[in-house]
Amino acid sequence: GWLMLVSSDSLMSAFVPPVTEPRTPSSALRHNELRQAPLATTPTPVFAAMALAGCLAASLRLVRRHAPTSARAHMVQLKAEPSEKESKEDKEEEEDEDEEFEDEEAAEEDDDDLDELVMDDDDEDDDEDFEDEDDDFEAGDDEVLYGEDEMDDGFFTTDEDGEPLEAVCKARFLKGSPWKFRRVLWQIRGRTYREALMLLEFMPWRACRPTLCALQSAAANAQNQFNMDKARLYVYSCKADRGPYSKRMRPMSKGQPHQYRRRSTHLEIVVREMSDSEMMKSDQYA
Repeated sequence: GWLMLVSSDSLMSAFVPPVTEPRTPSSALRHNELRQAPLATTPTPVFAAMALAGCLAASLRLVRRHAPTSARAHMVQLKAEPSEKESKEDKEEEEDEDEEFEDEEAAEEDDDDLDELVMDDDDEDDDEDFEDEDDDFEAGDDEVLYGEDEMDDGFFTTDEDGEPLEAVCKARFLKGSPWKFRRVLWQIRGRTYREALMLLEFMPWRACRPTLCALQSAAANAQNQFNMDKARLYVYSCKADRGPYSKRMRPMSKGQPHQYRRRSTHLEIVVREMSDSEMMKSDQYA
């Protein structure tokens, strides 16, 4: 290699500008006043040291670039080959791990076989139990299954006080006068559910339609809430009460306004279930 030597004088001349003569300002020439301009400052040792370091770095780069390739240090670290003892130990560890894995697999297979055997035994026991139950069922009396329950009729036909159960439907704020609803209710009061449906279906009055909907709702309540039979239902009671009304005006003779009322009705229908004697009477008079 080689080094580039630079003298301090050449460095000084390279990085420091030459000292110039002071320039006379124009204002001083006008007023004949000469003011001396500030002189250039000399470089400090810090700047000289920085310049010298830069030159050294550049010379070192040139030396490395022109040096032969054989003289360069190899930066790649070669992997050391394992010794024979280490290779033997690694092989033994691998063999031990393989043996442990095979033992675990064999143990799991044995457990699965045991579970299958236990399940098969349980299935056989269950089959035997089912066969025993079938034998008991065949040996038992049919009255146990098909006999009448004492609580069937009494529970669903009467309440706690002993009165017959009844289902109610209340329709409120129906459009129409209560007198027009009452003439419909006179026709269905006391009749069976089937007869009332037929009458309401074919009667010509406008109040029949909301009355029919209320009757169907009462029958649905009886079936869903009290488990009643629709074929045994009859209209126990029904009433139409007066609801609120609103005042309106309509033009009459000579365009004069006359007042009238738009009435509403509260409808209530109660259905019950007929007993056996009532069913026989209804069949006789049908």
